[in-house]
Amino acid sequence: MDDLSGSGKKQLSFLDFLFNVRDQYNLTDENICDQVNTFMAAGSSAVSIQIGFNLFALGHRQNYQEKVYEEIKDVLGDTERDITTDDIKKLKYLYQCICEASRITPNAVLIGRKIHTELNLCGYTIPAGTNCYISPFSIMRDPKHYDNPEEYDPEHFAPDKVKNRDPFAFVPFSAGIRNCIGSKFATLEMVVSLAHIFKRYRVISMLSEVQNRPIPEFSLKPSKGFPVRLERRL
Repeated sequence: MDDLSGSGKKQLSFLDFLFNVRDQYNLTDENICDQVNTFMAAGSSAVSIQIGFNLFALGHRQNYQEKVYEEIKDVLGDTERDITTDDIKKLKYLYQCICEASRITPNAVLIGRKIHTELNLCGYTIPAGTNCYISPFSIMRDPKHYDNPEEYDPEHFAPDKVKNRDPFAFVPFSAGIRNCIGSKFATLEMVVSLAHIFKRYRVISMLSEVQNRPIPEFSLKPSKGFPVRLERRL
């Protein structure tokens, strides 16, 4: 492995990290394989689908797309260069759009959990050992948490709105100590990929959202792919 900045420290892979903490967290070989497989799947298929949902949503909403483009142009300028960590922090409106697409069309159709101790929830007793399923789709369209929840609106994730909202009202990656291990990496991939695309192209969706409704399979997917037209920006 390569040294980090000449410090003599070795750069650890995700797999190295899991092996280093396996005793601390009682991880079996099967646990480690499951985590690696989850990371790989979430980092490829799930992310590419979410990038598609973002392109398709903004391809229908040129006003929001232009705001994204102007922000990208202000942050990155006209030169061709890599996107830095500082750039990513400044792409705030793009991040709001990514959150909104994740709210409207979350990857996870259901999130499964097993109840280990009996609990009382809203007057109902749930016994230990019960398998429970949570619907992110329903939670993130609840009018108690979102104004006009059926409408795509990046302002749902304006800082003042987020500050006053229950953090468990936005769960595209689940929530709590067992949330998706790859959530930050997936978000990073989406920001960088979409910034490169919208900097160079105007995206126009070729089917209406009624024609191309999302369908629930293992994860939420478009019924007819993501047919869009790209127009090169001058």
